[in-house]
Amino acid sequence: MNLSKLNGFEGLIELFKILHDLSKTSGQRILSHEKLASDEFGNSDQTREFYFYIQENYHKKISLKELADQLNMSAVSLNRFVKKTTHTTFVNYLNKVRIEEAGKMLILEDFPISEIAYRCGFNNMSNFNRVFKKLKLSTPLHYRKLNRSDQRIH
Repeated sequence: MNLSKLNGFEGLIELFKILHDLSKTSGQRILSHEKLASDEFGNSDQTREFYFYIQENYHKKISLKELADQLNMSAVSLNRFVKKTTHTTFVNYLNKVRIEEAGKMLILEDFPISEIAYRCGFNNMSNFNRVFKKLKLSTPLHYRKLNRSDQRIH
């Protein structure tokens, strides 16, 4: 049945049937191991604002000073805050977010790897490849080939 043609309770029941079928499907893959913002950072306004700012702007050049200004903090305070909440440096956390997004795009999109690197905030392919391999233990091309269910890659 076509879900878009159903209204009210019938549509809701059909949606639940689809979700149930999806939950039983074999061959599922997790696309991200990222925690929710509240799991990783707690529930303070600053922590949520930090998380969402990174999520919304990871594809752009982000400096520690720029983010500190956005959060009304000094760069030193922000650096301490990032270390405390993420257990890593600002640059490492930002790279982690960027590589997670790149990993999703490598699986779900047909863009060339250089385009994905650029869309995820990397302006240098050798840096992208180095960081990707460090975090994913694979080159971007190998990662794409291993994680794609279809064989569109030649």
